[in-house]
Amino acid sequence: MGKMRQNWSQALGFGRLKQLIKAKIHSSLGQNLLENLVPLGEKEKILAKQELICQCLDYILKIQRVRFDGLTDLGKILQKPDILDFEQLKKVQKNCVLSGDFCANWVNLDELEKEDLQLLGKKIEDLQPLQELRRRFDKIFDDNGKVRESASAKLGQICSRLRSLDLQINSLLEKRYLSSQQDFVAYQDGRVMLLTSAGRTLSGVVHGRSASRSSMYIEPQEVVAQNNQLCDLRDQKLREINKILKDFSVEVFSHSEALLRNQKILAKLDYYFGLAEFSKELGAGKVAVLQESKLDFRGAYHPLLKLDAERECVPFSAKLGDDYSYLVVSGANAGGKSVFLKGVGLLTLMANCGLLIPADPQSQVGIFDKYFVGIGDMQSLDSQLSSFSGYLANLKKALDFSGEKSLVIFDELGSYTDPDQGFALGAAALETLCANGSVGVISTHLNKLKLFAHHNNNCQNASMSFDAKMHNPTYHLQVGFPADSHALELAANLRFSAFILERAKQMLDADSLLFSQLLSDLGKEKNDWQKKNSELKNELAEAEICRKRFLQKLEALEKNEKKIKKEQLAKAKKYFENLQAQFSLELKKAKKDRNSQALFYKSAKIVKELGEQEFEQVQPLKNVEVGQTVFVKSFDENGKVVAADGAKAKVEVGGLLVSCELKNLYPAKGRRKQQPVLRQKVLQSVAAAKELKLMGKNFLEAKAEIDRFVDDALLAGLDLVRIVHGKGVLAGKVRDYLRQKKLKYSVPPEKFGGDGVSEVRL
Repeated sequence: MGKMRQNWSQALGFGRLKQLIKAKIHSSLGQNLLENLVPLGEKEKILAKQELICQCLDYILKIQRVRFDGLTDLGKILQKPDILDFEQLKKVQKNCVLSGDFCANWVNLDELEKEDLQLLGKKIEDLQPLQELRRRFDKIFDDNGKVRESASAKLGQICSRLRSLDLQINSLLEKRYLSSQQDFVAYQDGRVMLLTSAGRTLSGVVHGRSASRSSMYIEPQEVVAQNNQLCDLRDQKLREINKILKDFSVEVFSHSEALLRNQKILAKLDYYFGLAEFSKELGAGKVAVLQESKLDFRGAYHPLLKLDAERECVPFSAKLGDDYSYLVVSGANAGGKSVFLKGVGLLTLMANCGLLIPADPQSQVGIFDKYFVGIGDMQSLDSQLSSFSGYLANLKKALDFSGEKSLVIFDELGSYTDPDQGFALGAAALETLCANGSVGVISTHLNKLKLFAHHNNNCQNASMSFDAKMHNPTYHLQVGFPADSHALELAANLRFSAFILERAKQMLDADSLLFSQLLSDLGKEKNDWQKKNSELKNELAEAEICRKRFLQKLEALEKNEKKIKKEQLAKAKKYFENLQAQFSLELKKAKKDRNSQALFYKSAKIVKELGEQEFEQVQPLKNVEVGQTVFVKSFDENGKVVAADGAKAKVEVGGLLVSCELKNLYPAKGRRKQQPVLRQKVLQSVAAAKELKLMGKNFLEAKAEIDRFVDDALLAGLDLVRIVHGKGVLAGKVRDYLRQKKLKYSVPPEKFGGDGVSEVRL
């Protein structure tokens, strides 16, 4: 399998692809993970890797591109406990900075952003910030890598005494022993001494002479004791620094497990962020992954060609595994057949490795576990194979080992030998490959193989289109028909002599010329058919859009109709309630006033007599029909019959649907002027508030306001209102009263009032 993998990796350009990805990964640890970039074989793993790359890409676009240059391998440093020097501790600090910054940035993200980055978040949350190690390093070392005097209290005291003593010695020597401009205070072996003329006589220890022997280094006897103390302080300083480094090293080793775990996570993050950066440059995205071994590329690009600014890159669409298993591609030389074959193979391989690919998101890629590729020069000098022998060796592997989850890609099937025998071998091989369940793409120049594919249900012809007028390939794939090789046209484009071209045409047999003409005609017909088919699809899509819009409008109208009916019922109810209340009020007044009472009874008698006189002349209807307009005596209004059943009918009166007996229905009357005063009073109450505030009121006051508030809301057609009562005793009494009135209420979330508010559903 190793040699097979090396074969398809090289032939498809997978190695070149990995080099381009490697340039986007910063650390050697992350780059090492690229060596394991192989097909994953499981749909769940592929989808998870695609999603993680997408989330890294989102992180880059929304937050920042993370640099992993400082990530180093701590394995050897932490392998053997010892006192670590600045350079080693600096590597530890850089890894801690990376993990700490990642954790800090993640904590600062809002919850909505985290919701979209869950897979990435799990990896970041597995990191340990190790901020204490980072702070300890910064406290010990300055920017130049020197141990700070403040690294410990004892070191600070020693350094302070050193400076003070050094200053004392310098001051003493300057005052007493610098007698001329040739005398200097100097340091030798950590001791402060005098550089003076060799002929000068001083009491002290001579430590050496200059090269010319004219000057000498002398330590005056007066400062010997102080220099001894100075050297002792320097030794104390070194011991304290070693102690600080030892303690810090012990602390680092105590976190070895966390450091190595962080290192592993950071290496993976560097790897995935590198893949995301590469995907961004490539313009790649997620595609659907199928469990079956199928392909459906839409608007796909050859990855390497898309990154090459100097070469033209034309998108292609191709489908394998449903109606047919193999595409047989033909067309002109240098027309893009090999590029298309490599593009199919490389895109499939990338998607199976979990990478994003440059294709339409509607594209689909199935899972494959074996790849068989025969592209380019298959000659091998080491094994003494000719091009044809190398081609046969690769073809044999495909025939012997391919199956249902195999992708087979062969360029120039049937070539490298006699055309007739090449066709026979190629056709037999293609027939076998179609039968074993594999899918793939092959290219050919053999007309017989194109005809074979035309008659094989598992094959579909395709071609790279050719501009006959300009004699140039267009690099566009056309599925459904084969194409001529256009060898003579290309030769003409390269300025072959007219004699050679004419002689070549004469030497072609009649069948070849006829077949070429048939291919040309078929191509034109296919183009016309595809154009018409595309127009029909567009019209069908537009019709579907119109249908959906119509259904949406119909649904909106039905909702609006229900709303209007509900509002009308509410208005009618309120109208009759007000009418009844006004009538009751007038009745009470009449009962108290004897004159009014007598007048009331007299008026009622007259109204009754008038009504009886009116209906004595008009008889009730004996039969009614649906849609008929009738006069409803009990409502004193005309109405429309919506249903009739024997002695009863359902009539719509003023927006209300009522059931009436036929004896109460009369022929429709002309419209009479209505008194608008009371209706206007009713309609004025429609503009109801949506919220009632009861804070500071007692229950008796609140109860009256609740009644008015609910009635107004019902009349206005409101579905939901809010009663703000606070969280005290009033809240319980209000809710008890709502339950008595059989009104349903709920408590909103805390940010919308919580227990201090009741939301009433009407």
